[in-house]
Amino acid sequence: MYNVEIQAINQILKNKSLEIINKEGIEPSYFLSNQEQINFILDHKRQYGVVPDVVTFSTQFKDFPIFEVHESVTYLADKLREATLFQRVVPIVNKFRDKMSKDSVDATEYIMGAIQDVRSSIQFRKSVGTDIISNANERYTDYLNRVSAGGLLGITTGIPELDEATCGWLPEDHVVLFARTNEGKSWIAEYLAVQAWKSGKKILYYAGEMSALMMGYRFDTLYRNISNTQMLMGNADICEEYKSYTNKLAEGSGFHVVTPVDFGGKKPTISQIETICEELSIDLVILDQLSLLDDGKQSDNKTSRYANISQDIMLASKRLQIPFITVAQANREAEKDKKAKEDTPQLHHVEYSDALVQDATRVVAIKYSEGILKVSLKKNRFGGKNVDVLLKWDIDKGIIEPMLDSESLEQMGEDYGF
Repeated sequence: MYNVEIQAINQILKNKSLEIINKEGIEPSYFLSNQEQINFILDHKRQYGVVPDVVTFSTQFKDFPIFEVHESVTYLADKLREATLFQRVVPIVNKFRDKMSKDSVDATEYIMGAIQDVRSSIQFRKSVGTDIISNANERYTDYLNRVSAGGLLGITTGIPELDEATCGWLPEDHVVLFARTNEGKSWIAEYLAVQAWKSGKKILYYAGEMSALMMGYRFDTLYRNISNTQMLMGNADICEEYKSYTNKLAEGSGFHVVTPVDFGGKKPTISQIETICEELSIDLVILDQLSLLDDGKQSDNKTSRYANISQDIMLASKRLQIPFITVAQANREAEKDKKAKEDTPQLHHVEYSDALVQDATRVVAIKYSEGILKVSLKKNRFGGKNVDVLLKWDIDKGIIEPMLDSESLEQMGEDYGF
């Protein structure tokens, strides 16, 4: 019996059609032993507009077996994927076995990343696109969902003006949250996570700089408005209140924090984060922050590494159909520009910004000054116009409130350069 590659080529010649490639998602690289033959067919199609007939093909490849194929195109496509997967996985498994004898942690990280790369490189699902005419009723159903949700289809941000502008964090959202140094990026990132958790969503928070314990204390502040300072200083005055609160909180679950400690003291890859998301059925991911992630390719250049990570985040959000929020640092230009420092940083102030800003569906900049927080939506691919929101922020108690009226907004803007 001839192998599946030869059967597939005969199917192409018989049907005079590239359906197995164009509609079934099979790539020419899947023809591992017949690259010359498949490339000849593709070149002929490009040059003359048709698949070569059997006579033309046989003239070029005299020893290639020609026969009738009775299997369907879909069956042959599935078998080609299986054969390609096997060919690509075998060397990975062999290398994994060698690494296991030296360093089990390194071996585990290697195989998780390698398998993810293979999965990304092979299109397991065939696709012929979407007929937006015949699926019009699906859009009407989606529209009704939007009506009933009052416009908030995604996960709440906890900030009404931001919810209105974005419709909430949506599936496939790749959000960038950035600010200058020491202006509350991590606090706001966890605030967004807490608001999502309060609405019943499961959270995965990667904390690159803080321990799970410290993240827990911040959660308590943001959720219950308990003084962060009093908890960290061990103030006995709040002992009973804190005991009652933690006993009740422990009955719940769904806010998962991971740190570099959970990855053997190393920066995790997005592939590793994605695996955890699948295991825990996560609804929202916070990555704090970009510089504390690994692209899995050992890139020495920061620009290349960040671009690789950004691409990985974008693809992961699409595969998992959940939003990712990535914390990033403003660059040195934002720190040096005195006039710019009076306001939220701009898109070009995102550190190593080109790829990250381009890939992001939304970009949110923040600035904090003397109890006033400004949140600026700088990019909003899925929503309406960009917005600026001024809020009162008591950091120690985790209380974030809207300004009272437009007059107060105007006055605060004048006072603090907003």
